[in-house]
Amino acid sequence: NRIFQNLIKNSIQAIIENGVININTFAEGEFFVVEISDNGIGMDEFTLKNLFEPNFSTKSSGMGLGLAITKKSLDDMKAEIEYESIQNTGTKVIVRFKKI
Repeated sequence: NRIFQNLIKNSIQAIIENGVININTFAEGEFFVVEISDNGIGMDEFTLKNLFEPNFSTKSSGMGLGLAITKKSLDDMKAEIEYESIQNTGTKVIVRFKKI
């Protein structure tokens, strides 16, 4: 679906060379969790704080809508999204869906 297309596309775009993207799914308590991690360029604190803001983009050709739309879609589903990132090391995005 569009949510995961956006998240995986961002991982692909963050990788410079010899890239690795891992996708893990598992149950954790009352949640079903999807983790997407990469060994890309990572993000600084400013970027992490503004990721979901409409029109915020680190890409010269980006419109800054992909993650804003992704966050809104996840909010509508009562899901959670969290980012962990270290510059020059990589990023992990964690999406949690409440089990039904």
